[in-house]
Amino acid sequence: AWFDEGHQAGYFEPVATLADHRRLGLGKALMVEGFRRLQNVGATAAFLGNDVDNVAANRLYESVRMPVFDQECSWQKE
Repeated sequence: AWFDEGHQAGYFEPVATLADHRRLGLGKALMVEGFRRLQNVGATAAFLGNDVDNVAANRLYESVRMPVFDQECSWQKE
């Protein structure tokens, strides 16, 4: 996570764990600590970007109460 002082907002890159270490609470612990640190430096909001089809990641983000704020669709011509 990083802090944008100009917007008083924190940003997370998509958070992931290796397959062998999933569902142990590691991602959630990382995000909770990230929120704590962001709050300590003055963040009033936190954002991240994620693929809407990534069910496992969405479960993690929902577990730390990050609601869907905006959705966008990407299109690719092959």
